[in-house]
Parts: sequence; structure tokens; C-alpha cells
Amino acid sequence: MSAVVVSDNKLSLELIRISGIDPNTCYQCGRCSGACGFASIMQYSPAAIMRLLQLGKVEDVLSSNSLWVCTTCANCDALCPREIKFTGLISALRLMAQHTNSTHQGKAVIAAQERFMVSLRAHGRVSNPTLSAFLEDLPLAYRIVRKGRVRLWPEKIKRNQSLKNMLTAYLKQKEEHR
Repeated sequence: MSAVVVSDNKLSLELIRISGIDPNTCYQCGRCSGACGFASIMQYSPAAIMRLLQLGKVEDVLSSNSLWVCTTCANCDALCPREIKFTGLISALRLMAQHTNSTHQGKAVIAAQERFMVSLRAHGRVSNPTLSAFLEDLPLAYRIVRKGRVRLWPEKIKRNQSLKNMLTAYLKQKEEHR
């Protein structure tokens, strides 16, 4: 099976530069989509995202809800026979979406990232509803909770002081690089 050459449009080349990952290496086996617990509610499944990227349709991916529904759990990464780091692509695409204003969910994404850090500090782990920018879409949130894909409240981990220390060091380093 031969792969399709990635379009050399500006956004495709930028994605490869930022992520260090070439979507052209994917041969569309579909294991990523099979492993994804949220593929059924994404506008584009992980395999469909890879195909769109191969075709140079980066804008379609950037404007989809798929970037924000993905929890970056890395199940797709673990099962990929080509060892493509899909979560790395998702992270790069999220950055691109924020910088190109391709997302209608920009403010929600920033709020979700803030909720992520608050939940991590408070509980030592993240509750998807706490984190999810798509919770503002109540029908989608209801389907996710009904299917048992997420817990409504996070369980607090014991002895999370070392995690708090790591987060403090990370935030300090982040501030120094600004």
C-alpha cells in the first residue's frame, strides 16, 4: 500500500515543521480510530484526520471539533504500526488553530487548558468534564457521560505533593521563557 504525498501547501509544511511528524507515513490501517474512545463523537476520526492531512486539507482539520474532543490519551500512539505520534500532531494542530484563528472554539480551548491545570493541582489527575471545552455543547456532553466515557468527578490521588512540586517547577520554567 503506498501513501499519498502530502500537499506542499504552507499549512501542511508548517505542521510537519512544528510537529516533526510527516502524516504521509500513515498507511491508513485504522487502528488509531479503533483505539479512540471518542472517535464516535469527533467530526473526523483519527484515521480521517490523517487522511485529510495527507491530502493537504489542514484547514478542514483545524476548524473541526476533533482537535478539542481528543483527550491525547495516546491509545492511538500505542497501537500505530508505523509508530506515528498522533498526539504530537494533535498538539501541533491545536497550536496552529490558535495562531491562525481557525477555530471557533479558541476561548473555550484556553479555558479548558486552564481548567486542566486547576484540576491537576487540586486532584492530581484530570476529570474530562473539568477539562472539556466541548462541555458547552450539552448534547455532546450528555452522550459522553451516558456512554460512561468519563467520570463526572475526579478521584483525588493520595500524596500528590510531588506532582504539585513538578507543576510549580513547570509553571516557573514557563514564566522564565516568556
